[in-house]
Amino acid sequence: MRIIALLCLATALSVSAACGQAQVAEGGFASGGFGAPVVKFSQLLDQFALFAGARGGWIANHRFVIGGGMYTLVNTIDKPGLVEPISKFIYGGFEVEYVALWSEPVHFTVGTLVGAGRRFRTDQPDPDHDEVFVLEPAVGLEVNAASFFRIVAGAGYRYVSRVTSPDIENEDLRAFFGSLTFKFGNF
Repeated sequence: MRIIALLCLATALSVSAACGQAQVAEGGFASGGFGAPVVKFSQLLDQFALFAGARGGWIANHRFVIGGGMYTLVNTIDKPGLVEPISKFIYGGFEVEYVALWSEPVHFTVGTLVGAGRRFRTDQPDPDHDEVFVLEPAVGLEVNAASFFRIVAGAGYRYVSRVTSPDIENEDLRAFFGSLTFKFGNF
């Protein structure tokens, strides 16, 4: 799994370097940044799961984003067979993203989150929990709503590993997701 994450990162960095060199040769380097609230719709244990979070990043040459994000489960997941319901699932990490055709009113993005998370069973002070690895590749359709605001409708897959609890497995936390991102910044 570490090899896949490193390959995703290496690919994104090499694409960025090639695009960045072409932009610099044409007349300069552009730099910007953004912050964004994010809502994700997914499943945990075959039940609807709503995640809320935020992400931000530095934008190089209008195309390549390096940043991070953090997301948390909003609703509680309960299912027969669980020792206790899943009251919290928090994850986040390093994010890279490539923005294609950035100056067009509607364009697409491709990105990946590589990070870690924690799945809690209860809200008590010393909860039993799993510390997990998370990898989320995603694509998005981005709309330039204003010079400082962009809306992204996206889809991806949440890959989770290293679950140690006896009542759930890695596959129970893995799922496709849809997302809405509201970017505010200098693009």
